Amino acid sequence: MAVIELNKKEAVDYCGYDKKTIINVLTEIGMPTEEDEERILVEITPNRPDLFSIEGIKRAIDSYHMKPHMLPIPKEKKEYFVDVKESIKEVRPYLAAAVVENIEMNESLLKSLIQIQEKMHETIGRKRRKAAIGIHDLKNIVFPLEYKAVEKEEFVPLDFKEMAGIKRILTEHPKGKKYSHLLKDKYPLIYDKEGVISFPPIINSEKTRVSEKTTGVFIEVTGNCEKTTVQVLNILVLALAQRGGEIYSVGVGRKKYPELNEKKIKMCVEETNKLLGLDLDLTAIKKNLTKMGYGFDGGSVCIPPYRTDIISYVDIIEDVAIGYGYSKFEPEQPSLFTTAKVDMKREKIDNLMVGMGFMEIINFTLTNQKHTQDFEKKRARKTINSTSEEFSVLRNSLVPGILQTLARNKTKGFPQYFYEVGKIYDGKEKEVIGFGFTKNKVNIEEGLSFLERYMKEQKTEYEILQRDKQGFICGRSVDIIIKNKQKGIIGEINPKILRKYGVEYPVIVCEIEM
Repeated sequence: MAVIELNKKEAVDYCGYDKKTIINVLTEIGMPTEEDEERILVEITPNRPDLFSIEGIKRAIDSYHMKPHMLPIPKEKKEYFVDVKESIKEVRPYLAAAVVENIEMNESLLKSLIQIQEKMHETIGRKRRKAAIGIHDLKNIVFPLEYKAVEKEEFVPLDFKEMAGIKRILTEHPKGKKYSHLLKDKYPLIYDKEGVISFPPIINSEKTRVSEKTTGVFIEVTGNCEKTTVQVLNILVLALAQRGGEIYSVGVGRKKYPELNEKKIKMCVEETNKLLGLDLDLTAIKKNLTKMGYGFDGGSVCIPPYRTDIISYVDIIEDVAIGYGYSKFEPEQPSLFTTAKVDMKREKIDNLMVGMGFMEIINFTLTNQKHTQDFEKKRARKTINSTSEEFSVLRNSLVPGILQTLARNKTKGFPQYFYEVGKIYDGKEKEVIGFGFTKNKVNIEEGLSFLERYMKEQKTEYEILQRDKQGFICGRSVDIIIKNKQKGIIGEINPKILRKYGVEYPVIVCEIEM
């Protein structure tokens, strides 16, 4: 989830709705909110980056109240052009760009731009690897521009007061140190006629810093995925267009951006009702989709260019359900052959173990050969064509898994008590319960007391027979005998085994066939 902060007063003034309406609509479309005295905090799912700004949220609320927004048509100026050099292809190959003029910049819009930029970097941009955004003050740029890869260069980056070389920026600038791993031997730079304006995905030039005096911006999105760079650019320019900005296209090599064309998917009433279990007619479906910001062209649904999450018609059906209202769906019993029931035997065991202070764990049924040879067990059964050495055999005991869990949690405080119920494969499949505990000092008597209480609750008669076992300390392990057959073992683990697993304190373990 990406958490978006909205100033309450600014949100009410800009959106044109009261606070309750804003919160109700966001909740209805699946974006839960919290609030304090001054802010509304909105949890936005990463698949809806168009809602990472107050502009996108206003558009969604307007649509929900059947007030659709018209898509702007980009204007053109010949000088808005970026020459993409061949050298960039192996470094950071994709660039999408646009210009937005006649912006009334203020503190609120500036904060919104910074927030949407940061959230898209972290989510759809995959921490700037897939896409990184640069926003520049237009009046300080001299077109045409050039995008190329270089081995060295100097310019004044944001928040620096002096010229700095690329290597220094990557080692001293906070953004350079954080994102230097995204670059190797050559470095992508965007130049205007007077020098460097951007070092993507790291930092912009100080000379193109955006401020409250900015009236026009040049936006560039670079990355290693063309589709993502285009989607990110669309979201940004449409957010600024809602603030009254005029969009101008930019030629990038042989292409022009932004691409604000709607995609179309054929509508199917029958499929919609079948998936949702409803009986909606075409008019009702269109109404619900209009609430979610869609348009229509004949028998097709028109998908706005800012909706990056729509892949197939199933995604559109989901929005029909949201527009209809999940609260209106009536619960039904699934048409299955069986109904789930509580396993009373297992629940009794769980209650007993938890009552004795143990925490349940669930380990993998597959393990590796080295973990099956520490104790006296038959050779583990291998899997055919295993893709990993770590998961190449079926486990023949729960004990190694318990030791691994103790090792992984050794920094979490003591004492530690774990139990597991599961299947092992020791010649044949068996269901067993195993438990283990560790602390500064342990003794087998404490383990035997847990065993006695377990057997008493299970109403099972048993005997114990002292017998030295591989993997246990000599004289500190016993067999558990039920109906004259060995059905389990309990004892203190040999320190050599503990060191192998990385466990630093003594351990008592027990394993019994159920």
